[in-house]
Amino acid sequence: MPTLEIDGRTIKVTENATILEAAECLGIHIPTLCYAKGYAPGTSCMVCVVEVKNQNRLLPACATPVCEGMIVRTDTEEVQEARKTALELILSDHVGDCQAPCEVACPAGFQIPQFLRLIACGKFEEAGTLAMLSLILPQTLSAICPSSCKKICRRGHLDDGQLSVDVNRLHGLSFLYDTLKKSSGLAGDSQSEIEQNQKEEKRKTIRIIGAGPSGLAAAFVLSQKGYDIVLSERGLALAQSLRERAGDVCVDNDLGLWMPSERICVRVQDEMNENDPQSWFQLRQSEFNQTKIDFVVVACGKAGRSWKEALPDAVKTRVAFCGEARHGCGQMAVRAIADGVHVAHFVDRLMNEELDEQTILSLPSEKVQHRFSVHMGTLFDEEKRVFRHLAGEGAEACPQSTSAENEIEKSKAEAARCLHCDCRAADNCKLRLLAEEMGARARAYLPHPIPHADGGGYNVHSNREHVAADENSLKPHRKIYRIDTSHADILYEPGKCILCGLCIQVAQNAGEALGHAFLGRGFSVQVGSPLHEPLEQALRTDPNACVKICPTGALSFRDDCDRSEKAQRNNTEI
Repeated sequence: MPTLEIDGRTIKVTENATILEAAECLGIHIPTLCYAKGYAPGTSCMVCVVEVKNQNRLLPACATPVCEGMIVRTDTEEVQEARKTALELILSDHVGDCQAPCEVACPAGFQIPQFLRLIACGKFEEAGTLAMLSLILPQTLSAICPSSCKKICRRGHLDDGQLSVDVNRLHGLSFLYDTLKKSSGLAGDSQSEIEQNQKEEKRKTIRIIGAGPSGLAAAFVLSQKGYDIVLSERGLALAQSLRERAGDVCVDNDLGLWMPSERICVRVQDEMNENDPQSWFQLRQSEFNQTKIDFVVVACGKAGRSWKEALPDAVKTRVAFCGEARHGCGQMAVRAIADGVHVAHFVDRLMNEELDEQTILSLPSEKVQHRFSVHMGTLFDEEKRVFRHLAGEGAEACPQSTSAENEIEKSKAEAARCLHCDCRAADNCKLRLLAEEMGARARAYLPHPIPHADGGGYNVHSNREHVAADENSLKPHRKIYRIDTSHADILYEPGKCILCGLCIQVAQNAGEALGHAFLGRGFSVQVGSPLHEPLEQALRTDPNACVKICPTGALSFRDDCDRSEKAQRNNTEI
């Protein structure tokens, strides 16, 4: 049994063990992308490279067997840079959006494609819950949101002038929330979408000053996380500014879903004086000392700015500001709500001692921090045809309807017009997770076209190097997005494939007659069905295993909310 050293720690392993297996025995993390336990290493990604003494090159840990006396380093600067470069080169060849443009454009980070899929397949309660959890006041925002999502919606940018999906109207439809109203509301035990481990008694009370959009959002999120909320407001009506713009009906409908929560106590605070911050803080200090208020969130508009300046040192780490109290007047309601949600998560982490108290003094911006994402940008004409074909050809926005049944059907049809720009595997894509872990850039290296018979070839060029402006051949480019819809249960997007070959091995083990194979050579190589056969014929025995082992979203499941079911399956690739 050979003995080796990894990062200064000695271990004895069995014969034929790899460096990766030895590191796992020591609990040392080495990132992998194309590797799966039980399958032959493909060494195609080179994300697992390590440094071995007396070797003049970095070696892939997944395929390098250990030997007696080997000295390995897994965390040197050279290793980290090499892994990041390998990942960025893979990303330069990646075609497909992780997040849809509409979701990125939404100040609240609303998962619009998922919301539309739920409506399209008639899952109205789930759609309503998703809208409530993201937008807090979805019916109110339906009336006043400036619709950043609609402005960037690709459906509205198609070359034949089709209209954007009417997201605002859809998340404002009352029938989405009818079932929730009949239950005990989102704060009730019946709401399975709320993480149950956040429902336990935390025995902590948070005072929220101001019941505007940001204050209500903070109250909602923190109550869902198990805190008792004391919501203070000077006026008799909550969200008065929203009522003036959206109307009482919308606001009351939204509040009726979660304000009955026993965790939220509403108080009218006549003693609040925005022009006398010192007296206000004396009152708050008294509450801290004599009652069980554990934290205060100030969300009462412009008054909070003067209060923030007069904040006594004794309570600095127990008071947070959000909404206009933090950023000044003029915030859009949807941004104020996003800020309330952001601050609520921050306060929860602080209360659970995940953050140091001093970090409250440098609370980051309210802007939604989107996860790592690859963006295709403007679609080529051929890609517009692909997406239009997947989503169906309907171009007209659904009109308002007085019939509830008719409105439901028209809303489903409107939601089905979504082009489904987001990735189906965005939440569990190893490529995305590693890019976040390593701080990789999606476009550190840009591909540039070279003459090729089928238009699929290109050179990879670093964007850090000088590119002559007058050389048209060096203008940034990318591959054309394509998708194989010929299988009844799964989809294949070759632009997301990293050529790991795992699906090929799975198909071979399953005894597939055709299976998957490497096709072509050099820069044009890709994984696909041999002899140009449809995917349905290539993966017949166990296609699910191929999807589950795929490290990216190249192979993905069709679900019951997937509009691509409408695509014609007699075309192998569109």
